[in-house]
Amino acid sequence: MRQIKYFITAVLTLLPAITLSAFTATANAALPQPFEATYNAQFDSMKVAAKRRLSYRDDGQMELHFSAKSFLAKVEEFSQFTWQDSGQLQPQRYEYHRTVLGKGRHAVLSFNWDTLTVRNNVQKKPWTMAIKPATLDKLSYQIQLRHDLINQLPTQSYAIADGGKLKHYDFEVIGTETLKIPLGTFKAVKVKRIRKDSNRETYLWFAEDWDYLLLRLQQREKDGKHYEINLSKASINEQQVKGL
Repeated sequence: MRQIKYFITAVLTLLPAITLSAFTATANAALPQPFEATYNAQFDSMKVAAKRRLSYRDDGQMELHFSAKSFLAKVEEFSQFTWQDSGQLQPQRYEYHRTVLGKGRHAVLSFNWDTLTVRNNVQKKPWTMAIKPATLDKLSYQIQLRHDLINQLPTQSYAIADGGKLKHYDFEVIGTETLKIPLGTFKAVKVKRIRKDSNRETYLWFAEDWDYLLLRLQQREKDGKHYEINLSKASINEQQVKGL
């Protein structure tokens, strides 16, 4: 049971989560386009299907939705956000809901940019914490990272409001390569997450020709356990994603 909980949490953390970078952008910066994507995730012998969707809401905000489920567990989360003229993403609301073997965990974060605070309501126990201007949530950071890649901006340190703390994710572009996944063969940008004082290794591949959509994620834990996530089906602006 502990292993199953770990796997579901790992998939959730990796597929849906990075933070705002401190960069100088222009009002003409290209924004990530709406998409729908299905991923197959595997941790040792266990498998989970996961879906992500980026869409526009009626109020003009964008929403990134993530869900993953197996016969034992279900995870669902979403982030609602706006874009500043500079091209910086600004989260407004984030929700996380997980049920594993009948036990649930729920969290709701509401951002107030006038006061630079975020209200955390975890398991119906609310509190408020101060944030910085470039703070993201655990889901929207991935869209900001893609924005930076699309506009050839440097990936730096991303700040994320998580668990009553400001955490920082650091990434480095390793280079480009041809990547073969079940969906096909793609030209990909390979990115590494930089961790200090940790033996955990995480690599991500993004599709150069498809709005830098996430193609694959691999992670190896310090105990040798390995899990991998691969794109199996996707569309961007209702156009089906295909390999070379």
